[in-house]
Amino acid sequence: MNQDTINVRSLVLDKMPDGLSELEKMRYIHIELGKLLKYDMNYSAIDRYAVMSKIRRDKILDRDVSDLEHVSPYQVCKGLSEIYSQLLNEAGINSEVVETGKDPFKHYYTVIHTKEEGDLVQDFVYFDELFRIKMGFEPRGIMTKELLLAMGDRNSTDSERAHAKLMNEKLQSKFNDIDKKLGYANDEKYFEEEYLQSFSNLPFEEKLDFIFSQDIADVGLQDAYIGIRQMIKGVFGREGRKIKESFFAKEDYDSVDIKGVYSVDLNGETKRYLMEKDKPFREVSEEEIVEIIDSGLLPRKGYDIQAMPEFFRLMQNQIDSESLPDQISYEWSQGEHDLESYEDLAVTKKESDLKDAKKDIKKAKEDEHKKDLNEETK
Repeated sequence: MNQDTINVRSLVLDKMPDGLSELEKMRYIHIELGKLLKYDMNYSAIDRYAVMSKIRRDKILDRDVSDLEHVSPYQVCKGLSEIYSQLLNEAGINSEVVETGKDPFKHYYTVIHTKEEGDLVQDFVYFDELFRIKMGFEPRGIMTKELLLAMGDRNSTDSERAHAKLMNEKLQSKFNDIDKKLGYANDEKYFEEEYLQSFSNLPFEEKLDFIFSQDIADVGLQDAYIGIRQMIKGVFGREGRKIKESFFAKEDYDSVDIKGVYSVDLNGETKRYLMEKDKPFREVSEEEIVEIIDSGLLPRKGYDIQAMPEFFRLMQNQIDSESLPDQISYEWSQGEHDLESYEDLAVTKKESDLKDAKKDIKKAKEDEHKKDLNEETK
């Protein structure tokens, strides 16, 4: 796992302008923290290594982020909400971290108790927030608690939901003004729907060059995967289906190595773009993809490498497993994939890796069993 740490207290609180209101403080901290933190792809779940994945995820959830001067920039929902809440409390704003849902769909978010707006909810995972902040788009990750409850309650009426949305839009309008005051709002990119739409009339190849010229090196692989998919949809519309996703991954008890390939046929020629952790997009050949497979990374579907879907309704404080929403917020399984052309290249490796995987799983279970026996003996 990445061992580098950052001092979020000095990078955020110590640089916060004087004289900000309560709402301005929480917005400033939200944005500046969003620029620094990334979603930790080591939390991803690959079914083949279920035991391995659980052990690794438990390690991540057990992390202590109370030392704000030394925290990893790679976090999941628990660490993201805990760090944000601590900074708010130090800035004099009352907040708390809420845990909701049941395994394997637990989720954590922050509830902010404000004097001006009542209870608000903050979440860096929902709305692709980390990607949006780093790209200069309009942040949406702070919302009214009424909106959260109305959207999560299947018994809420249409009028109740409409009223909750209206109140949240009024809150967002205030944040738009605050973002201008803070110097974050960018007239060119801030409202990303309009910004992306302005590229939609370009020739296909120019749109392709625009998407894959985006600077994702500091965005975080998980955040970039979600965000680029939305950008492709916004710029290409239905034409975006021509762009195929392929993912290659391997993991152990501590980390996951993942690479993504986006490919598209242009007049009989295939262009491929590689997505890697902490690196910009670059064009690659099929030979380079073969080398990736030779290094031990095997084809995976996009929804196999994601860090477990975050459901909007799971942010409710009293939810049970039977009331999960019919529609997940991230439609992972609907992406276009180009796995077939690469799977033949990896058949032999799959078979050998499966044998190794079974050995690893068996050993992990035996180790856990021995540990339990030792604890019982004690």
